[in-house]
Amino acid sequence: MNLRQPFTRIKEGYSQNRQLPRLGKIRLGIKVEKFRPNTNDSVQYPKETEHFVVPPEVEAVYGPTPTELDVMFPLDDPEVVFVQKLARYGASAGLKCHGDGEHAKELIEGTREWKDIPCPCPHRKTDKNPKGDCTEQSSLMVLLPKVAMGGCYQITSRSYHTTVSLNSALDYIRALAGRIALIPLKLRREARDTHHDGKKQTHYTLNLILDATLPQLQQLRTDPVGLLIPAQYQIEGPVDENPVDDDPDEVIIEDADDPNAAKLAHVQAGENGKKAAPPAESVEGSVEGRQDVPAWYEDTQAWKDWCYVADSDHRADFVATKKHLGMAAKTPASSMPPDKRRLFFETFTAIHARGDQQGTPA
Repeated sequence: MNLRQPFTRIKEGYSQNRQLPRLGKIRLGIKVEKFRPNTNDSVQYPKETEHFVVPPEVEAVYGPTPTELDVMFPLDDPEVVFVQKLARYGASAGLKCHGDGEHAKELIEGTREWKDIPCPCPHRKTDKNPKGDCTEQSSLMVLLPKVAMGGCYQITSRSYHTTVSLNSALDYIRALAGRIALIPLKLRREARDTHHDGKKQTHYTLNLILDATLPQLQQLRTDPVGLLIPAQYQIEGPVDENPVDDDPDEVIIEDADDPNAAKLAHVQAGENGKKAAPPAESVEGSVEGRQDVPAWYEDTQAWKDWCYVADSDHRADFVATKKHLGMAAKTPASSMPPDKRRLFFETFTAIHARGDQQGTPA
């Protein structure tokens, strides 16, 4: 007796597709929330770490602060295992737009459908448009053979240097081994000195290492193991999540009696994480009496951000400060030298605290 059903599979690719699930996410930093009792508010900001921030099952194998992971790629297509794109997120809608620098798709809020738009657009963040909210990002999808082979882990980076490093490594590995699929690799966090706006900074970028001798490479080139995962297998793609929506990993409460507690008072978390004018409570006394104002204003970008929001949110106080100091209304305070910024900041704070708004907004 033949017990087999006459139809057991649907054609046209329906029953033929396979998918490897996404098991979790490995991060490259944490989110910090800092509470300030003096001003009764808080600020959230990302904080890069020297190590991978891993889920519990990965921590059980590598410990809480690994700087190196054993990884493999399930497929031989770099455009599947290392997705790179421009992306813009909304506070409530998640991913709002993504593209490749020439073409993009934007989400229509009302219909939740995607429409084609030219790329780049005015949202693209560049040196000339530093407040743009569309940025580059790349997502690496890897197997962790010492943890689980049942699916992939996602690692998302917004670092140009990491993207260049990984693209270069993938090309080099393919040139040596003939493929990238199912080859044992090391993924490392490596310290790298970068320069931005004339300032030297140390960041911890990603690098892929093929740790193999020449005989091992020759074996890899002839080993058919790369054929074990058929081409119809697909990887569950990276999840497009706005990092702003992540819950804080670390909470810091400032000491209300700390004389430096007002150091971050010029930063105030908002809908888009923008910087705002300092609350009046963060600076006390008259302009002449202040001697302990923190030197945050010496940072040019921090000063420009403060001027932008102070002028937008407290326009009358900002204009009154210019008038009090004998500045022309159209003179940009954001361009004044560091030795002039403290007086401007203190004057603004005193005017804002007293409500002493002389003159009218320009």
